[in-house]
Amino acid sequence: MSEILNCRFLADPVGFTATYPLVIVTMPGDTPRKDKGSHLSVRSDSRVAYWDISWDDDAQVFAVTLTSDPGEATLPGYWLPWTLNITNKITLHDKRPTAIDGPPRAFFTAPLSGCSLFIQGNPYTPTVYHTNARDSILEHTPSEPRRVAHRAAIQEARLHRIPAPKRGGTLENVVHARDYMHEAHPDADTRFARQHEALGIHPDHIVMKQESATIFGVGGGALPWSFYLHRHYRVVTSRPAPQRKVVHAPLGTDKIQHGGLGKPVQPAWSGGVEVGAMGRSLHWHVEQAMVAYGKRWHFNQSKQTSIALLQLQAAARHGYLSLLSVVHYYLGLDSAPYPGLGEPLKLTSEFHDDLNSQYRAWLG
Repeated sequence: MSEILNCRFLADPVGFTATYPLVIVTMPGDTPRKDKGSHLSVRSDSRVAYWDISWDDDAQVFAVTLTSDPGEATLPGYWLPWTLNITNKITLHDKRPTAIDGPPRAFFTAPLSGCSLFIQGNPYTPTVYHTNARDSILEHTPSEPRRVAHRAAIQEARLHRIPAPKRGGTLENVVHARDYMHEAHPDADTRFARQHEALGIHPDHIVMKQESATIFGVGGGALPWSFYLHRHYRVVTSRPAPQRKVVHAPLGTDKIQHGGLGKPVQPAWSGGVEVGAMGRSLHWHVEQAMVAYGKRWHFNQSKQTSIALLQLQAAARHGYLSLLSVVHYYLGLDSAPYPGLGEPLKLTSEFHDDLNSQYRAWLG
């Protein structure tokens, strides 16, 4: 049975995931990784795990099992784990001494419930990053969409610290929580209401709900890699009483590509594709902070502020990710992306207030 499901999945991943959720239920234990300082890189001899899809009749899902060693019905595939508050990286290039069961034809990463995924390089040996910043907190932010956007911004900025893929290529896509979670949007209540109506669920009967995503890829060998975002929703209701009912529904599978899902990491200055996506670019908002600060008379501008003003302008010339990393540092939200930036701005600094206000406006 699982061999048939594995073949169906590889042949038509979108159609395969249209009726029931595809859920990773078992993951390899401790995948060996190298600590690169800015991220953890899956060791070249540990990139391949062995996967199998089975039908879980109780949960009504397609269950993906991944193990470190091959089994009777397993197939080789690339596996990218996750780590709390850290970025994990893998390059889809098989370096096993012996290619057991042929080349890897699938890619899986740990389930997403707030993380971001980046794909860079070339379509035949791309590099993929799974990044998490759960404990990065933007103080005094009651808005859940803004909190989610801030974590996505931290995750995106940290990509700037990682060297470009060695194998070259122009492929560059990113998936953030806003692409698969209603809670990441200002109109979350409206989105959930439509979803519950479509599923026939009364909102007053909901005991627990969970939005998740499974990101996978299909390709390898002589074929280029295609990546997909599969959204699914698990909800527990109090009806029918006295038992509780569990509904686990698929919400669609989209191919991650330019022109559709998967915005480029390096956006144009016109805005609209950055994490903030509120219509103005981060560059524009930083300039507004500088203008607001410059309109006031500063009898004794601190050295700290002077350095920050110069470094922000320099970072902007190097692109969006560089600027985002430097903004986070001066606001005390992340460590320095490179030396020479001086100290973070003091909370009592007027320019800190200006920059903080514009950063929050950019997040939306």
